[in-house]
Amino acid sequence: MDPEVRRAQRKAGRKWPMIVIGLLLFNVGVCFTTVFAAVSNPPAVESDYYQRAVDWDAARAASPDISKRGWNVETSFVGPQAARIRIALTGDDETVIDGAVLRGVAFHQAFATDRRDLAFTETAPGVYESPWPTNLPGFWEVRLVIDADAVSASMTRTIELIGSR
Repeated sequence: MDPEVRRAQRKAGRKWPMIVIGLLLFNVGVCFTTVFAAVSNPPAVESDYYQRAVDWDAARAASPDISKRGWNVETSFVGPQAARIRIALTGDDETVIDGAVLRGVAFHQAFATDRRDLAFTETAPGVYESPWPTNLPGFWEVRLVIDADAVSASMTRTIELIGSR
């Protein structure tokens, strides 16, 4: 056999093992990156989850969902670059519910451990506003407790903040 042909065959024979080794190294790199991304964020664990789960029925009876109270809630962002969150609270007959006390917490669904307290003030009858804690776009979960007319009710809403400040 010609030495040049033999050399060409050996050179071609080395190509495929190198391709396989390159693909295996690429796979290891992807796995390392995925594991690093998974463990770099702290887990989003609800505080006192077990006890709240045990007391679920009692908590729901003490603070039922807003719809069971006959209240309607409209959520919107207002101000330059969505600087504030606005909650409009009305009854089933479209009467405003004023004098309520709203307290809440908001967190981005991608960063559930970074919770932000919301402090609402009544800016008009039945309209409550709070400074919005961040400009991070995406889906946010807002949990509210509303005390009005000597009763308390709770709600959870998922809202989307589009764009950034």
